[in-house]
Amino acid sequence: MKRINKTPQSVAQESISSKMLMEFGMANADFVPIMMSAHKDVAPLTALLAARGRTTKGINYTSNFIDSDGAPTGRYRTVGSNCIEYRIEKEDIPICHFKANAAGEVYIDDMNDSSNIGKGKNGFWVFTDSNIAGYKDKIQLADGETQLLILNDPEPSSNNTWKNYVKIVSSELSDVVNESLLQEGMEFQLHSTLHEQDFSETGNERYNFGTKGRTYLTLQRIKYSYSGTAYAMDKNKKVSGYFMEHAGVQSFISEADYQMVRYASQFNENALLEGKQTVSQDLNKCILQDERGRDLLAGNGIMYSGDGPFKFPITSKGFTATWFNSFMSDIDQYVNPDSDGVREVALICGTRLRMSFNQFLADKNVNVKVQNMQWKNGEKQGIIDTYSYYEFAGIRVILLESNHFANKAGIQLNDGSRTNEWMGYVVPLGNTKSGQVGVTLCQLRPSVKGTVAGIDKGGNIASSVDGTHTHMLWQNGVISLNQVCQIYRPWNSSMITSIN
Repeated sequence: MKRINKTPQSVAQESISSKMLMEFGMANADFVPIMMSAHKDVAPLTALLAARGRTTKGINYTSNFIDSDGAPTGRYRTVGSNCIEYRIEKEDIPICHFKANAAGEVYIDDMNDSSNIGKGKNGFWVFTDSNIAGYKDKIQLADGETQLLILNDPEPSSNNTWKNYVKIVSSELSDVVNESLLQEGMEFQLHSTLHEQDFSETGNERYNFGTKGRTYLTLQRIKYSYSGTAYAMDKNKKVSGYFMEHAGVQSFISEADYQMVRYASQFNENALLEGKQTVSQDLNKCILQDERGRDLLAGNGIMYSGDGPFKFPITSKGFTATWFNSFMSDIDQYVNPDSDGVREVALICGTRLRMSFNQFLADKNVNVKVQNMQWKNGEKQGIIDTYSYYEFAGIRVILLESNHFANKAGIQLNDGSRTNEWMGYVVPLGNTKSGQVGVTLCQLRPSVKGTVAGIDKGGNIASSVDGTHTHMLWQNGVISLNQVCQIYRPWNSSMITSIN
């Protein structure tokens, strides 16, 4: 074991733990096990990301932002046995928002009413969530037209807001600001500066240092076991079943092993997609414990990273041209190219949403095309109308064949469908605007699988019990910097089919 601390240290009367190894040594892991990505039908996103190399590389328990040669090019560092910290590069000109102060005020115009805000080039106050725009800076509002000039150094105000004194930038005294643009949460962006022609006094300083995010790794484990008698019966082929091995030999124990790994793949995919963090954002402290007071630490999956998904409702008509065009327009700004310049999103669908997507694409073919036909011995055998991806306006939508939603709990609706059948996740696969990989699988310890042999095995045993059990344990996480989306079918109580 390589020592972090050069001074010899010792520990007595204490079992080896992850905390001890963090303090006294290191271990290497950093791989996504092949068995997790082998079951593509239940773990399609894991398989896709692993195949594309979207995994951390070279991370161990001593990784730091500073590389071994002193160059500050490292992306990750470990801050605990189950926590990885990563860099988030800031955009040069971020999008900011109007925000209400403690009194609920987003703007104050003492000279005009709400239908004439800023009229006559009179100044008024606005409250924002950022002070990146300052004295003599112009900001552009969400309509892409209205511009305001800030005429004070932004003042800290209540409810974590900044108070700005502004005037409308235009050539007409009668111009006003639409009140809708000044509502809570409405966006604006630093546009440019505007100073007096002679003897201007100063300019604003801005430095983008970026920030850091943390992902917490979730530990999972699973097992199967069998008695010595069951093993003997299975070995002697005294039982029959549906799991077929080589030369038609059937084995329930091999089937149990296969199913354990399959469950593990599905559990891992669920955690990477829908895991919820048990660490408080402000204190970085685990707030979920078991009945013995031990921390149950888990990290966020892709769908709960950042501010969570943008949600898009869909009707029982499914994908229509109007809906799809609107959806693609909405997500366009959040889908960036990958390192090869390709803009892609992965689409994981419930059954009815997947069927609707295929039908939507099939309907685009007025006549069946030659490449859709399947031929055998010169005779037409059938028509293939299955689509794995569709590229629209420069964005490729990759449909992942998955049973992720098929067996999930859902609500039975009175039209015969279930809410889970209409659910869909949309995950952009490209880089961030600053060039970082948008979605990365990460791991600090290797997944392990081992057998605890009982007396039924004979020889060197780990247990006196007449039985054996096999365990599997893994600890994975995901770093997601891209904005994800969710498609869902809205419902209310009147749409639910009675279960009586």
